[in-house]
Amino acid sequence: MTDSGTPYTVEYFQAYVRRSRFRKKDQGDRRVYRYWIDYLRKHLPGGGRLVEIGCGLGYFGRLAQPHFDYVGTDISEAALSWAREHHGIRETQYADAEKTLPFDDGSCDGIVAFDVVEHLSDPATFFREARRILKPGGLLLLSTPNTSSLGVRVKKDSGKLVASMYRDSTHVSLLPPDEWLSIATEAGLEITRRGTDQLWDAPYVEWC
Repeated sequence: MTDSGTPYTVEYFQAYVRRSRFRKKDQGDRRVYRYWIDYLRKHLPGGGRLVEIGCGLGYFGRLAQPHFDYVGTDISEAALSWAREHHGIRETQYADAEKTLPFDDGSCDGIVAFDVVEHLSDPATFFREARRILKPGGLLLLSTPNTSSLGVRVKKDSGKLVASMYRDSTHVSLLPPDEWLSIATEAGLEITRRGTDQLWDAPYVEWC
């Protein structure tokens, strides 16, 4: 199954899931996702409206759906179809994160966007839209590759290893953390937490 005009086919997402040596095949980032679901449950109203931007094949949504009024959105109709059929995602919505999001002002308690903003040529639009649709006190949780991480520096200094973030041609906005923070604050968002959620992109040494 493919999407006309977009590289984000089902095969694209499946390949992404299988790449990591730290995951079982086709299981997604379960440990990380469960950690963030616990975090969201502590900070959002019980059963609150949670929108995922770039839900892909629905791995996070499958775990989040029992706890929230969850909506999975993506630019890939193929991914949304897979999420509904294979992961039982009840509510999905086509959405382009670089355009007006299909939600009313102040209608969402929380937004999650895992590894999405690096794919956007105009990420500032996404942050402004996220601010618009969040309720007062709502929470935006996102992740993106850290171009200043220790792993990136180690691989760069090795002369041979290449961080995986640079191998994906759809990564058009790989920015340092301070630049992401600036874009978010300019959109009217308050930064409440920043950091990393686990060790990514091993190995960090050259194998003989």
